[in-house]
Amino acid sequence: MRPSYWCARCGHSHSLESREGQRHLERTVSRELFGKAIDFTLNAGAYAYITQHSQEYVRDMQVFGVLRDKFSNAGMFQTPEAASNWLHEHLTQGQSGLDHLFRRLQGDGAGEVDVLRHINGSLRGILYETQFITGPGGHIASNTPGFDLKVVNRLTGAVVERIQVKSNWSTDPGTLRQVVRDFLSGEHYGGVPKVVEKAWRILPPRETILL
Repeated sequence: MRPSYWCARCGHSHSLESREGQRHLERTVSRELFGKAIDFTLNAGAYAYITQHSQEYVRDMQVFGVLRDKFSNAGMFQTPEAASNWLHEHLTQGQSGLDHLFRRLQGDGAGEVDVLRHINGSLRGILYETQFITGPGGHIASNTPGFDLKVVNRLTGAVVERIQVKSNWSTDPGTLRQVVRDFLSGEHYGGVPKVVEKAWRILPPRETILL
């Protein structure tokens, strides 16, 4: 499709590649209007860039805030220096250290933060608020069996839903298989096999590899 525009001068659509289109464009678009268009484009691009990176910064701050609260007794996320030392220590331990690092960052932090931000940032967040499960001391729990988040009705304060977040990261196939086995056989996930069975009936037949 050739780029074109509507010419208010003659009431027709012109191709930007035609001589007539180029000649009428010079009369239609003033230098002042063109300058405003360029200025708007630059500002819009800068706004989108700043907004996107601001959101990423806020998310990263939330992730480390969750980890600091969850593992306050261990202390590895209490200060930027402690977190940096913990990070570099695991980076020097080879693949096992890298797996542990990502399991902690993604499994205990980023995965839960992303789910919370997704729900609270949606239309559902107008009436409901997703919160972390906290222990007796008010700290975010790191080992609550069965669920990590709760959805609370903003008007009544009642808990309407509990959510379990599974966000495992590992390069070891055996670890991933064990996580899936624990997930399917766990007493808190009774509905998961039913969901898998329903998906199996809906989806077209295909090769299946059992872990």
